[in-house]
Amino acid sequence: GDDIYKKNFVKEKTLSFHPKKYQELLNENKKLITKFPNDYLLHDRLARNYVAGGYTNKAKFHFSESLKLQRKIKCSKGKSGIIILISMPRSGTGFISRSIQNGLNLRSVKIPNLDSWYPHYSVIDVPDFVRYWYFTEMPDGFWQGHTSAFKSTLSNLSLITDKIIVSFRDLRQQLISFAYFMEYLRLTGDHTGLIKYQIPDGYFIWSFEKQLDWQIENYCVPVNINWLKGWLKADQDLEFPCEILFCQYEMLAKNPKQYFKNIMSFYGISEEKFKYPLPPKFKEGTHMRKGEADEWKKVLKPEQIQKIN
Repeated sequence: GDDIYKKNFVKEKTLSFHPKKYQELLNENKKLITKFPNDYLLHDRLARNYVAGGYTNKAKFHFSESLKLQRKIKCSKGKSGIIILISMPRSGTGFISRSIQNGLNLRSVKIPNLDSWYPHYSVIDVPDFVRYWYFTEMPDGFWQGHTSAFKSTLSNLSLITDKIIVSFRDLRQQLISFAYFMEYLRLTGDHTGLIKYQIPDGYFIWSFEKQLDWQIENYCVPVNINWLKGWLKADQDLEFPCEILFCQYEMLAKNPKQYFKNIMSFYGISEEKFKYPLPPKFKEGTHMRKGEADEWKKVLKPEQIQKIN
């Protein structure tokens, strides 16, 4: 049992093992899984035993199997497991996050994340509840970030969850929202936010059209194209075990009930347990400015639209 394992580990403070005995342990672990295939703790034990031998790919497979089984059991008991939202900036992130948390009464889960220089250093780290050498079950809770699909992030995510939501927006409208968001940061004196997005000298002296041209050529558009391509590639990566639900902002704007219904179905959560949110309140000059889906048609010049397309 875990208590005995914990006690002995603390006493011995070593992971040394004899190769022959190690192989016997693996074989016994495999036999038990054959007999009890739905025991998530046995999969977790085998994963950790594989790590001790340096078999990381086999270990990740069984960590993933353990997470899937934990999720299945939690859903059967009316719980949620961990819900993770990876979102493109300016794609309704705040509203979606609040709606899921409040709608399911979920607490925030602490997962270390660095996206201070999005997208170059956006990395999810392994949280403490996964680092523990003794077993800790998947928590019920919510986490959100803008991280890119870097190899390190994908590897760490596979130890945390079996399912993630990837939220995105039409890049033409995302560009408009982002350009106005930069002005919002300037007006609110958020100097660290402005430095984070790496704008060039004199950016706010330029006309709005010139700012859009720069974002199309140098930052917002190419960055988010690569961000989305990265997650599409991750979805096809056979070594990345997490299932991805892609959610588009335009669906949220058009049919919010169906949008959240799809998320509940994806996580195996009964729709009856979710309290649907009230429509968001928008106000010019704030973090939630308009929320439109096709404002870009009125703002962008034909040549700008053509370049983005």
